[in-house]
Amino acid sequence: MPINNKNIPTLRQLPRKDTSTTVKARESWHILGIMAEFIESAEKLSAIRPSVSIFGSARTPLKDPVYKLTLEIARKLSDAGFAVVSGGGPGVMEAANKGAHAGASPSVGLNIELPLSNPATLIRIYRLPFGTFSRAKWLLPNTPALTL
Repeated sequence: MPINNKNIPTLRQLPRKDTSTTVKARESWHILGIMAEFIESAEKLSAIRPSVSIFGSARTPLKDPVYKLTLEIARKLSDAGFAVVSGGGPGVMEAANKGAHAGASPSVGLNIELPLSNPATLIRIYRLPFGTFSRAKWLLPNTPALTL
């Protein structure tokens, strides 16, 4: 039944039973895969303590003062005993990974695997790949002891 001249089905208009079951099963497996990725990643990150997350732009160039400051802060945090958790991409994330890697503690990169994206920086010790931004973005601030 059209609503406001649009072909939007109402809740009572159920699809065919055989198609509905197939779609539900596929969606259920997709949700279970997402849950498994959350659980696996949270378990891996929970062992890396104490830790600090560093957020920032992927478009920050090497010569930018923010890049240089992030490099310095990450190095100092790493030398002070904090693992540094950041994204696995370029810009501020790369500076955080480089700085932490140069220090005494682990550098952790949470990178999203996208079909047309640049490969993740190869500076970190631990790599946790994700299929979507939402999972990595949830884990980044929710796992470490401190987020910058």
